[in-house]
Amino acid sequence: MAKMIGLLLIGLALTAASARAQFTQVIGAGDFRQVVADGASTYLLKGAGEVWRFTGGQWAQIDNSTGTTTIAAANGVVYALKTDGNLYRFAFGGWQQSGGGIAQAIAAGSNLFVLQTNSNIYRFDGANWLQLDHDTSGSQQIAADELGNVYVLKSDGHIYQFAGSSWTTADDGSGTKQIVAAAGALYVLKTTGNVWARTNGQWAQLDNGTGTKQIAADQGVAFALKDNGNIWMNRGGQWTQIDNGTGTRAIDARGGQLAVLKDNGSVFAAMTGTLGARVAGSARAVAFDSLYHVAE
Repeated sequence: MAKMIGLLLIGLALTAASARAQFTQVIGAGDFRQVVADGASTYLLKGAGEVWRFTGGQWAQIDNSTGTTTIAAANGVVYALKTDGNLYRFAFGGWQQSGGGIAQAIAAGSNLFVLQTNSNIYRFDGANWLQLDHDTSGSQQIAADELGNVYVLKSDGHIYQFAGSSWTTADDGSGTKQIVAAAGALYVLKTTGNVWARTNGQWAQLDNGTGTKQIAADQGVAFALKDNGNIWMNRGGQWTQIDNGTGTRAIDARGGQLAVLKDNGSVFAAMTGTLGARVAGSARAVAFDSLYHVAE
């Protein structure tokens, strides 16, 4: 981390004829495996399990242990899931164990949601655990949004939604690869590469193409990471390419921020509101190029 490069800030200027997107390079190349954004901070999982936090223009290492598989963050609180299934929460300047037997942990709003290895689903509000589901069969993946909606993908392809008191069927299809949730909407990436969105109980196909390997969503905006490294954004049903570079490993969107992790470990961030404003005022895409600056 000694070779961290400084921030690269690109200003935002919108006119009737042209526009610029605001991207920030928050760190240079490194051995990073996961990037997580929660609006207030950006978090990185490095190497064998180190966790770093970027807040107020500064990086700080908050965990130098090993065995961390994934991290999750919401409202300035970061969680680390270890290889043994134990979950830890960083609070008051130190790590506290928050649970065990966990297969997946995600954060949304001020809550943490976990899928246990026995398929039970719990919500943690920072003080108390609430069991949402005790169906111990076939739960593969969960998603949640800041409004408290929780979704579970079953091994048979069915998706169920928990909206406060009970579970209902959201999708009885098959071939689902990934689910994400934001602002009351559910987004689904199919194994075919198609992307679907469910809003107010209604499904709409956003993308019937192929080659999408990951999706993310925030504040009514969906993002698709393609196999070739390009990143596309869907706002109001319209797709716009926002990155035509290569070598993108993963994306994450949360709390008004899109974070991009490159294969070489470089991390970039952009405010999703900025991207939305650019699309509304621009006739053509603004994209990252291979040198990681914003091209006109």
